[in-house]
Amino acid sequence: MKKQTDTVKLFREIFAGRQDIVPRHWTSVTTGRSGYSPICRSEWRRPECQKGIKKCACITCTNAEYAPLSDLLILDHFKGKHILGVYPLFEEMSCCFIAADFDNHRQDRTPLEDVLGFYEVCEAQDIPSYALRSKSGKGYHAFIFFERPVPAWKARRVTFAMLQEAEIIGGDEMISSFDRLFPNQDRLSGKGFGNLIALPFQGKAVRKGHTLFLNPNSGFTEPFADQWDMLADIRKIGESELDRVISEWNLSKALPESCRSANVSPYISDYPMSDFARIAAGCAFIAHCRNDAAGLPEPDWYILLTISARCKDGTRLSHILSEPYPGYDFYETDAKIYQAMNSTGPYLCETIRRINGRYCRTCAYYGKVRSPIVLGWMTRKYGLCYEQKNPARTDTGVKEETPVMIHIDRQFASHR
Repeated sequence: MKKQTDTVKLFREIFAGRQDIVPRHWTSVTTGRSGYSPICRSEWRRPECQKGIKKCACITCTNAEYAPLSDLLILDHFKGKHILGVYPLFEEMSCCFIAADFDNHRQDRTPLEDVLGFYEVCEAQDIPSYALRSKSGKGYHAFIFFERPVPAWKARRVTFAMLQEAEIIGGDEMISSFDRLFPNQDRLSGKGFGNLIALPFQGKAVRKGHTLFLNPNSGFTEPFADQWDMLADIRKIGESELDRVISEWNLSKALPESCRSANVSPYISDYPMSDFARIAAGCAFIAHCRNDAAGLPEPDWYILLTISARCKDGTRLSHILSEPYPGYDFYETDAKIYQAMNSTGPYLCETIRRINGRYCRTCAYYGKVRSPIVLGWMTRKYGLCYEQKNPARTDTGVKEETPVMIHIDRQFASHR
């Protein structure tokens, strides 16, 4: 029988990522929203922690004291006491593994077929890949492990090339189940820790047959009988293997446009597309985010993305708005856009005022709209009644539209 210390050590060696910070899954009991946040030693410690006192306190907190990964945290993950993730991208812009995410969010994809196709291409290149069923049971994560940290751009470039070879991306992407890579960027920009991936062997999911590695001899339908033996037998590859594929396939560091556009699956939104120009004209905070993008702090940037990504041509617009920042990274921005679209709704004026209220104090619309995004909705179909009644001139001589009646769709009220 294997000792707990041996299994934890093996697990940490295989899924090596950032050790100084640990993302843990949470679910709000009031809103039902869920996500991951770094474990913080200051959480609920007064007066440092303002959670429960100030909304969105973590976003602007300067007292965060992140807890490092420990054996006890891993063991509790195995027992199902919590769900842990890992940030695979190191500060040196390297990684010890890369994983491809295949999902079936809309119930119209066939992720298992894509996993099999990816596995066959990997086998042909003598690059071992290992697949497991995700926590939800609806998708798969396919891993490639490295002997030591390798440059993230090499790992991502080779993996994208093999996804193309398997015809999973670069063709009819609308029928592909490929969602994203972990890590999702070549380097860190200084805003955040990059994207994270949920760790396998999570107790509650394991009891359902999920987060376990699947035997390719079963067509990836059945898990290995002994997961620890399988983990011990994992074959890692060196950087030289990546260099070989890069050389033989004549790959460049820059990704082709087909890979960039296939990086994530389409966003799912309950909101009509808004008009960003109208929003920026009416909201001084959003105008600040646009005009001061080169030095925009992370909290303001994320708020901006929850608005801009829901506007017309939102993904492209959000990248354009983010590009002036010196540390801009296409893939980190794409991951942040995905989070802004799928983990929360557009930020409310009340919340924005708590985070950065200097722009809200003199706003003509504060108290009349619940979120800046409403300023860009110009249709009654979604419950917004916005009329122009004898446009008045302001002190500056500029005409402004006067909202006569504003009604927010009920669905909007359920979001942040």
